[in-house]
Amino acid sequence: MRRRRSPAETIEALQKALLHAMSPLAVLEAASEALLAAVPADVWCAVMLDPATLLDTGGIHREGFPEGSMRRLFELEHVQQDHPSHLRLVAVDRDRVNLLSRTPEALTGAYYQDILAPLGLADELRVVLRERKRVWGLLVWCRAAGSPGFDSQELDIARALAVPAATALRQSLVLAGIDTGELPDAPGRLTLGPSLDLHSSSPSADRWLAEYQNDGDRPLPYALQALAVRATGLPPGVEVHSLVPIPSGRFMSLRAWSVPVGGTNGVAMSLARGEPNHLVPLILDIYGFSPAERRIIELVLHGRSIIQISRQLERSEHTISKQLANAYQRVGVNSREELMSALFFRHYLPQFPRPDLTTDGRLFVAR
Repeated sequence: MRRRRSPAETIEALQKALLHAMSPLAVLEAASEALLAAVPADVWCAVMLDPATLLDTGGIHREGFPEGSMRRLFELEHVQQDHPSHLRLVAVDRDRVNLLSRTPEALTGAYYQDILAPLGLADELRVVLRERKRVWGLLVWCRAAGSPGFDSQELDIARALAVPAATALRQSLVLAGIDTGELPDAPGRLTLGPSLDLHSSSPSADRWLAEYQNDGDRPLPYALQALAVRATGLPPGVEVHSLVPIPSGRFMSLRAWSVPVGGTNGVAMSLARGEPNHLVPLILDIYGFSPAERRIIELVLHGRSIIQISRQLERSEHTISKQLANAYQRVGVNSREELMSALFFRHYLPQFPRPDLTTDGRLFVAR
């Protein structure tokens, strides 16, 4: 019988794999492989989450729940939110691991009865990829009836892996801010029927979908399904919004709202380039600034001097300067000018539409 890896050995394997993991999906892949080697699963998936909304923004689903289960799963997680281990409860729990069977009433609840039991699954382990108070992803490990249950050593391994995996996932989004590809400029629009079937889509929406698709060829990515299900639980006209990273290194802005489609309730959705003003909270979270550093950076980005920041926050100039120096170190710069340049060129410039003229004044013609 093969010896099980210890928590330390699992972390060492993860750190080696992360040396070559540049993208968020590559980080999830490395974390999944490291955890699977020590904690096997019959069904598993690794999901990126928007830390502001906890909506799915992509992930690895090739060994996950079948397509037919996802609509009900998203309803339970984002609309009803009433089962004992739903995502928003797990996200704020001090423990980074949650085992469904630890809550007896969960085994009679809707999530177990509607999602796990029909698939022959007996238990589910959720590993929250949280750094400080922000959740960047989730690993979901399920075992079938007849498989051994998750034991305490496996929970310790998952708990140990959660911290470095969360940090690596957040940091990968810093690298993802560097533009490496081309995107269509025009927003796209699509409409979904009551069963989340694709009712119509514009050519621009088709291009955005082709740019975003990852981990499979399903007609509608899970990030869009999650947002659509969330919209169905809100009054007509009320929008829900999410930002999702895409392989080119930019962010795509998703908006969804409920509309009548063919005499029933459906969902309309827009897909567009992430606007720079939407990125401020996400970018500051990506770098892991403390609340104090975050407030100072926000004021620096608004052009405030050290003296002005000191007066506004009622802290000494020495304290402000020290916290600002810590923030510079996180970004890898040495001055206010370098900070603003780094944030602009890494994260904001790639989001701006391409101008019609090149830098020497010639007309740019798309090919």
